[in-house]
Order: sequence, then structure tokens, then C-alpha cells
Amino acid sequence: MKKVLLTTAASLMFFGIAQGKVLNFEEAGAADGEMIIEGDEFLDEYGVQFASSDQLKLVLVGPPAAGFWPNDLPDPADAFGDYFMGTSFDDGITDLIITYATPVSGLSFKMADIDGDEVFDVSVYDVMGELLAHKTIKAGDPGTGNRKVTHVGFSDLGADIAKVEMSGERSRGNLGIAFDEFSVDEDLSPVPVPAAAPLFGAAIAGGGLRRFFKKMAS
Repeated sequence: MKKVLLTTAASLMFFGIAQGKVLNFEEAGAADGEMIIEGDEFLDEYGVQFASSDQLKLVLVGPPAAGFWPNDLPDPADAFGDYFMGTSFDDGITDLIITYATPVSGLSFKMADIDGDEVFDVSVYDVMGELLAHKTIKAGDPGTGNRKVTHVGFSDLGADIAKVEMSGERSRGNLGIAFDEFSVDEDLSPVPVPAAAPLFGAAIAGGGLRRFFKKMAS
């Protein structure tokens, strides 16, 4: 019976989901805890550019607070690793624009500390600038709250994503975006399977099953 299980498992190895490349800012972070970035530092390796009307920076998780309160400690504590990207929070509005060098079929990322009366709008566009999808995230929605990490993602939109636009508002001011774990080239579709692969897997499994039943009959 073990042979049957092993050969069947081997045939299943021909299937799978393509994994996205995740930008978590760990290698780019500065030892002193905060580093101003221009936004094109990740273009060559990750194929994305960041822009904002606010100042963009890489922030070390933990005190002193430079990205969100209290003390830049997300919940769960390990959700952002050691570093995350943030926008300066000198007023009650903020924004972040992400542009792809090569459009992608899907994307995902994490935000943190959406609380109070904060509202974020996230829109994704195709290469022609046509709106593909839009999401509004409000404090009080599932996954939001003080220090809480909120997961955001888009997929199966009928066209590839070339740009992401994010904006936020807060009536009391001091609003920034805490952003991390960005899947920059997520492919949520099944990995293509060679035409012979399922037949090959079925042949192996079938051979194992025949030997198994033959042994049972003897």
C-alpha cells in the first residue's frame, strides 16, 4: 500500500500554484531604524516603483514610533519582520502609488493600525489606465484596529494589474500608511502542466494499484 501512496503523490507533484515574489524590505532597512527612500530602489530586483505626496521611508519595527502608534509594534508582533515601509504622517491625508514594470495577474500586501475614523481606498488599474477593481477599507472592518495587521489582495480581474493607487483620510490628522509583505508578482493561476504529465502520473499510480490488488488476490 505504501508504494501506491508514494507513486500517487509523485504524480501530484506535477501540479501546483505559482508563488509570488514578496518584498518585505528586510534587506533594505537601515540599522538606525529609519531611512528615507526615493521609491525606485526596488525597480531592478522587484520590478516596482513607489511614489507618494508624503515622504517615503523604511522604518524599524519597535520604538521610537516613526510609522504608527504605539511604538510601531504590529499585532501579531512578527507580522512585519524587522522593517516596513511607511509614509510620513504630518497631516490627515496620505497616499501611495505603486507602478509595475511588467503587469501582474494578482497582488497582495499587509497594512497595519487602521483605527479611529481612518478610511483607505485602494484601486488597481490595467496598462491602459482602466480601473479593474476598487476596495474601501474602514476602521472597524474585519482585520482592522489598533496595531492590527490587515490583509489586502486582488486577483482574477480579467486583465493584468499595472498600477495600484492607495489613499487614506483621518479627521484628527497624523495619518500614515504602514505597508509590508508586498507580493509583487503574484500568480494565482495553476502552474501549466505538460500534456503527458497527468497520463504519466496515472500510469504510475495504475501500475501500483494493479500490483496491490494482485498481491491481495494471491
